[in-house]
Formats: sequence, structure tokens, C-alpha cells
Amino acid sequence: MCIRKTGFTILELLVVMVIMAIMMGVAISSNFGITRGMEFRSAVDHLRSTVLHARQTAILTGREIYVVFDQQETNANYTICQYEGTVTDIGAGGAPSRVFVDEFSDLSNMASNSVIFNLSNLDNPSLRRTVIYTVEDMGGWYAATTSNSVWRVGDKYGWQIFPDTSLPRGYKFGNGDPNYTVPTVKFKPDGSTDQDFEIDICEAARSQPGDPFTRITVRRMTGSIMVEHFN
Repeated sequence: MCIRKTGFTILELLVVMVIMAIMMGVAISSNFGITRGMEFRSAVDHLRSTVLHARQTAILTGREIYVVFDQQETNANYTICQYEGTVTDIGAGGAPSRVFVDEFSDLSNMASNSVIFNLSNLDNPSLRRTVIYTVEDMGGWYAATTSNSVWRVGDKYGWQIFPDTSLPRGYKFGNGDPNYTVPTVKFKPDGSTDQDFEIDICEAARSQPGDPFTRITVRRMTGSIMVEHFN
């Protein structure tokens, strides 16, 4: 009587293992793509909400509100600052100075390490942002000393009122145009802007002309905000 043995050969097992490895790779890749897509949509929604919050704050406070963007090599950040006043004098030694005075504003409530923006130099990353060191009572008015020499008489300044927020790693402000610069969005006290603003976001690894990107547009007269996707 002949007994027949059944089972799998080593070759068959290897074929099955290769097929399983391929299927797992496809599943992981698909899951990663879905996760990245959800992460990006969440980031776009957050940025849109931040811009909307800035507009609402301008209307509620009756002050100019700015959404300031910072594009670095590995990070893309944004924050909100509120206009406070204008520099009327600076420290000895000439401009630009670390010390500034606003004779028409009470600077006594300024806390050390508060982030302050030079709103007259928003296009210059090295001059637009600094930190308060000290505030000194000069007998009826106050002199503020900051970490950087950025102040000139007539400069507008304002406080950071919203924490720094970053886009997900691997994304940046851009649309494939090498000359694109993300604009600072300024809301007037009535919630409108002086011009249309276009904030474009794309993948850092896919930032060539013709690559997909997402655009958040702020309309000039109404301050309304629209999101568009370009593929």
C-alpha cells in the first residue's frame, strides 16, 4: 500500500511569503497616504480657522490684526499679532535700536519674554520679530528694551496674541513658483483687507511648476475666506 504525503514545498512557501510581503507593503503605503492626506486637510482647516479668527478679532477689538508667516528651511510657521502703537523715540546710539518708547501707550503691562513684532518690517524676517527683555519707568512714560536692534522712530509695533503653529512636516508655503512669497495678511478694524491675499500650501517634495497645491484666498472688500485645490 502506497502512502502519499501531502504538504508544501519550500518553493511554494517562499512564493506565499513574497505575495504576503507585497500585500503588506501595499497596505502600509495606502494607509500612510490616507494618514498624510488627513493630516494635510486638518492643517489647511486649522490655517483657515486661524485666518478667520484673526478677522473676527479685528472686528471685535477695533484694531489692525496681522497673520504673519515664516517659511524656513525645514519648518513653515504662522501666528497672529495685534497692532498696539507707534514708536515715538528710541535709545541712544541711533537706529536701529534695541530700546523704543511710545509716549502715547502704557507699556508697563508688557511682560518679559513677550513676543513683539515690528509691523513696519514684516517683509524682513531678521527685523520683524523680537522679544521684550525689560520695561523701565522713565517718569511718566516707559522705555522697552528688546532682544534685537530693530526699532526706528515711526515704526509700528504689535503683540503676538496667538501661539506659533507649524504646517505638518513635509509641507511648505508655495505653489511650484520659485518666486512665490507667502504674504502677511492684514485685517483692518472692519474686517476687510486692502487687497486679495493668496496663501498657497504644497508638499516640499512636490513643489515644481504643475505640481498640486492648495490655496486659501482672503477677499479684499469682504474679508471672506475661500479654499481651493489645484491638481
